[in-house]
Amino acid sequence: MAKKRTEPGRLVANRLVQFRKQLKRTKASALLVTNETDYFYLTGYTGTESAVIVTDKDVHIISDARFEHEIKKEVPWARAWMRRGMLNDEIANACKELRIKRLAVQPRHFSVGDQADLSKKLKGTRFIIAPPIFEDLRRRKDPGELTAMVRAISVAEDAFQAARKSIKVGQTELEMAARLEYEMKCRGASGPAFPTICAEGPNAAVPHAVPGKRKVRKGSAILFDWGARVGGYCSDLTRMVFVDSIPPKIEKVYRVVLE
Repeated sequence: MAKKRTEPGRLVANRLVQFRKQLKRTKASALLVTNETDYFYLTGYTGTESAVIVTDKDVHIISDARFEHEIKKEVPWARAWMRRGMLNDEIANACKELRIKRLAVQPRHFSVGDQADLSKKLKGTRFIIAPPIFEDLRRRKDPGELTAMVRAISVAEDAFQAARKSIKVGQTELEMAARLEYEMKCRGASGPAFPTICAEGPNAAVPHAVPGKRKVRKGSAILFDWGARVGGYCSDLTRMVFVDSIPPKIEKVYRVVLE
């Protein structure tokens, strides 16, 4: 898997061009990308517990045999380094072979321990704190990203409409949350964007309530706070559901909050 077989698609290629312009300003030989969201954005690679080294010409994926299929499918144009031991050991091997003398790292996603470990393995390499390159690039959403975000919203909304029809007296918060996540996955979501919140009655007043065994009753006010993850992009929605009828006091409060 050492040689390139194809070229990246236009979207990834454009992102790499913009990224390398920013990287050049750091005067680093390469940047070590250890944040999974960032290397997905830059390359389309979805494997976890991996790292990506980007130089001025090449992209190197450092992973293990669990993600060999993903690498072949998603980034066949990149060079793969398949580790047998620890991730840092293979990062060090790659840096030595590539003769990287100045390695930029992501300070928010690269621990003091990792730097100390790699410093021992890479005596001739200087570590540089990288500027917020990805934060700057990802702030501006391209058409493909906007489409993915709209899709994530649509999946979440459609799933909610389906899950709402299944609500009945006696159901627990956990059961309703599970049904909503099931409906999202049925519509193409890889999973929830964050832990789904389903809170009945007074539990709805708890910020980031955790679904439990509290049951639906007649007159229940139920808060749903959920989102779908589709194609790596997330949505975030909040809705209230009233069972059977809306207590007058609750309706008055609801109207105030809605306005």
